[in-house]
Amino acid sequence: MPANQRLLCLMMLVAASSLSSCATTEAEPAARGAIQFGYRHMRDDAFGRLGDQLYARLEGDFRGVNWPVWLHTSIGAGTRSYSESKKTCFLFWCQEQTVTMASTTVDGSIGARYWGQFPDSSARWYAGLGGSTVHADLDRYIGNLQKVGTSGSTLGLHLEAGISWPTSYGGWGVHWRSYRGGTTKLFDQDASNDFDELGIYFQHIW
Repeated sequence: MPANQRLLCLMMLVAASSLSSCATTEAEPAARGAIQFGYRHMRDDAFGRLGDQLYARLEGDFRGVNWPVWLHTSIGAGTRSYSESKKTCFLFWCQEQTVTMASTTVDGSIGARYWGQFPDSSARWYAGLGGSTVHADLDRYIGNLQKVGTSGSTLGLHLEAGISWPTSYGGWGVHWRSYRGGTTKLFDQDASNDFDELGIYFQHIW
């Protein structure tokens, strides 16, 4: 084979290899998994002091071939409790009891996220929208016995945003989410499970 034909074949092979490599990179699906910790504020007065919760969340982002946005799913839970000692007396006999109030909220969600890049920075940002269901439990205990309890679930929408900084394992960042939904019954009164939360997260990227 003449030298010019061999050079042409070699150039075609290199070009084909480059195109194949680019196509594989663009079409390759990606995934992110993260765990969050932070503060959740339940907005309804029915929660009272129990509305300021600590929460944890597990979440995952998935992107298919050539998808413009990421599919996002997550499950989170928040909790808060406090105890008070109450003394009851009859004549000369007194008894002290511990009354514990506790709240637990659990939410599951699915939605979409768009990830963007800050100019001239390794940091990335995201914004998301989706649907969520939130279940809340409010309980009152005297000693180890549950005396009063109520629960309710709602469906609604959430908005969220965050910033991520890359690390050797994936990244870490800050996260904000706000949920607004329908009404439910807590202690026989109309109430909502609406909340706002702010936390930090650690993520792994595949």
